[in-house]
Amino acid sequence: MPNVPHDIPIPPTLVLDLENTLVSSTWDRKYGWRFAKRPGVDKFLHDMAQYYEIVLYSPSIDGIADPVVTSLDKDGCIMHRLYRDATYYRNGVHVKDLNRLNRNVKRMIVLDDDPTEVALNPENLIRVKPYTDATDRTDTTLARIAPFLIEIVREGYDDFPSLLEQYQGMDADEIADEQERRIDRYRQDRERLANRGLGGFARGAGLNLPEPELAPQSDYSSHGGGRSQPTAKDLVGAAPSSEQNQGGGFLNWMNKRAKEKEEMQQLKFEKWNQVMMKKAQEKKKQEEEARAAVQS
Repeated sequence: MPNVPHDIPIPPTLVLDLENTLVSSTWDRKYGWRFAKRPGVDKFLHDMAQYYEIVLYSPSIDGIADPVVTSLDKDGCIMHRLYRDATYYRNGVHVKDLNRLNRNVKRMIVLDDDPTEVALNPENLIRVKPYTDATDRTDTTLARIAPFLIEIVREGYDDFPSLLEQYQGMDADEIADEQERRIDRYRQDRERLANRGLGGFARGAGLNLPEPELAPQSDYSSHGGGRSQPTAKDLVGAAPSSEQNQGGGFLNWMNKRAKEKEEMQQLKFEKWNQVMMKKAQEKKKQEEEARAAVQS
């Protein structure tokens, strides 16, 4: 892959397989090869393009696979396409080598249904269940693993293989299950903390507390005077309003700094996408001119 200008920060790299990962393929005498998109693939590509440099790395022949990728990725979310000529043929398998992609391997994640194709870099792999049934429109693998992939970038991890060691032996759906369990445990811990102290003591002791002197707020009275289940606002408190943050103080400074950092990061990614899209367009134009010269 091409070098990156020194003044542009490089986002992490997401390497995607094609067949049985993003699409399923079938062949018959009447229609030849036919491809079906995995459910959720369009949204997945658009979401991941905001956080990763996406590379399509397939052991398929480019003459067959490239038109499929063009049809699949009409908005250009995939920045680079690599096919069979970029793999190594070992023991009957076309193996991909992440070390030759001209990017930091520690900041790479691979989504692939076949671990043998990623045998050179198994520590970077998140295995997905093969998508082989084009009639199955209930598959949710891409939608479920997307929050995990986004969270990795937002948290600023710089060693993806070390992080993935926690999920060794799990596929994408199992990783999503584990993440959901951790979130549930976190919520339960927060609820237990909220039930401690005087409020928890009063509920546990069954004390009859006096009626509050102030009337209920409008947001409660509009719902019949109360709610049956605690909300996020009940557990962690209401977020500071914009009016509250207009003043000075440490809290305002922290909120302002976080917002500026997020905006700056977004600008960097937009600039990155513009540069890489321009490179891709120039490469495509050169290829078209070369083909035209050969035909003439």
